[in-house]
Amino acid sequence: MYAPRETEQDYLFTRGVLLLFLIILAFGMAALSKSGGLLYAAIQAAPREVTGTITQVIATRKSASPADIQYAFDYEAGNRGQGTHSLNAMVANPTYRIGDPVQIVYSDWFPNFHSLKSEFSFKRADFYIFSASLSLIVLCVCLLCWNYRQMARFREEGVYY
Repeated sequence: MYAPRETEQDYLFTRGVLLLFLIILAFGMAALSKSGGLLYAAIQAAPREVTGTITQVIATRKSASPADIQYAFDYEAGNRGQGTHSLNAMVANPTYRIGDPVQIVYSDWFPNFHSLKSEFSFKRADFYIFSASLSLIVLCVCLLCWNYRQMARFREEGVYY
């Protein structure tokens, strides 16, 4: 026997479950791309470029990242910033030595967001993924609220059947 009200109720429930699944998936994508995405956005908002120096080169035993580079730079009124960058084994990296000058890009508004200039452009993909994930989360939450309202209206109408 065909029951159109039951079919509609199943459709609303299925849509709600799929929206919840999409929200969880988008949260995962946003969490994975958060560090690079926020760094890129903060620096793009108010970029500054300075020359820093390599303070330490630490060899690691990781196959994916053969060395960690620590650098320091001075920004506005004598404040000193420090950072670490892990080299990627899949990319041809320049050889770094202690005391070598290196170009640093940092945010004028948020000086704790900084990166090597040569590595900064690789953060763009993280920014796009993070932005798209947040947009998808907002869209899915709005659709989920609308779906919940539809389910509540459906339950109210069910009193008369």
